[in-house]
Amino acid sequence: MGEPMEKFFDGRQILADFITSYYTDFESDLTFVAEINKQVVGYLTGCRSQKRQRMIFMNKIIPPVCLKFLFKGLIFKSKTRKFCLNCFKSVLKGEFNHPDFSRDYPASFHINIDYKFRSLGIGGELIKNYLECLHQKRIRGVHVTTISQKAKEFFRKMGFTVLYYRKISYLDHKNLFFIILGKKLQGNNTPSANADTPFRKRGMTDLTG
Repeated sequence: MGEPMEKFFDGRQILADFITSYYTDFESDLTFVAEINKQVVGYLTGCRSQKRQRMIFMNKIIPPVCLKFLFKGLIFKSKTRKFCLNCFKSVLKGEFNHPDFSRDYPASFHINIDYKFRSLGIGGELIKNYLECLHQKRIRGVHVTTISQKAKEFFRKMGFTVLYYRKISYLDHKNLFFIILGKKLQGNNTPSANADTPFRKRGMTDLTG
């Protein structure tokens, strides 16, 4: 919802590993970083095939993340314990069940922009670079998930269509929805990033060099 994750979860590094480890460790060529004056202000991490991503995620990402979670004793933190309980309740309600769109929209991505640098066109440039790469790789389509109505409208402006919309409860927000949007790529003229953009495309490994 655009707020720091500490509002509902106590382990920042654990959540970061959960969200980004697959992308940075297995498909780093589809990681894009936006900088202003050498300061990282946003990133996009993507994958070519969500089916492949799910398989690797379950076998190679989840086990070490769960071990870190238990080793650090995060289950004893009140906010984290409440969040895990709410997630379990949502599982029982079937709120995590949704249609599989990976056949027509195999690629997917995660994007985040520092709140101080939003509404400057940075997210749009990151997505344009990513879509251009997918188009060159002849990927037929891409989808993205969000729980933010504002993000939903942003993705629609980028040419995405709402594929699925369902109310959820695990974050304790009223009228919160899980939204899946998709965009078909083959046969479309995918817009390329503006050549004059101040943002540079770099692999995540370059940041540590």
